[in-house]
Amino acid sequence: MAIEENKPDEVVEQKGKIMLVDDEMMHRKLIRTILGSKKFDYVEASSGNEALEFFKKEPFDLILMDLNMPGLTGSECIREIKKLERGKETPIIMVTAQSNLQGLIEGIEYGAIEYIVKPFSHDELRAKVMAIYNFHKQRIELAEKQAELERLKLLQQTVVTLSHHINNALSSVSLFLQTVDPNDPEKVKELIKVTQMQSNKILAVIKGMEEMAKNADIKLIDYPGATSEMLDIAEFMKKHIDNK
Repeated sequence: MAIEENKPDEVVEQKGKIMLVDDEMMHRKLIRTILGSKKFDYVEASSGNEALEFFKKEPFDLILMDLNMPGLTGSECIREIKKLERGKETPIIMVTAQSNLQGLIEGIEYGAIEYIVKPFSHDELRAKVMAIYNFHKQRIELAEKQAELERLKLLQQTVVTLSHHINNALSSVSLFLQTVDPNDPEKVKELIKVTQMQSNKILAVIKGMEEMAKNADIKLIDYPGATSEMLDIAEFMKKHIDNK
């Protein structure tokens, strides 16, 4: 009996999401046919108002916006989309007749990234859509990697900060302990006092870092010998120590 080899799971490429905005259903159908369904899922809007409502509900990787529409025109819809936080990074391609020069100018001023003039060639449409879509995805991936690097850097700074303050506190206790005669009650009392004081410092570091994280008030400080910048928590520590 033949033994089946374990095959690695196939990586399924996630489809991009495109919104097609045009009051003519045949125009939307034509664009879908040209671009195909292998790489993209589509949401269709028959007006600028409908497109704006769709955009408020979910994100899109790309919008193809006809400019000549009744009601909210394409350029007006672009303006409203770009006012939204999500819309600032969403690429929009205008699709319009050659005669609508004013609409093109307004669309570019409001934030559209490219335009296609009707009647357009199929190759031109595919080339522009794929170029802009790929650039958008790469920009998102780069931003995610940058955010991950920032998180790792903050983790490193947190570890260095904790290590520095805790090591200092423990070193103080350890050095004092070496000088204490266990038969000397006054020295033992002093050791207890020093230990309590250094314990309070460690607690102040932890509380200070909690407060810094809660307030998102991250300040950094260079420290000789440290492997990276440390979190500057002196003010937060002082507050918690003074409350003791």
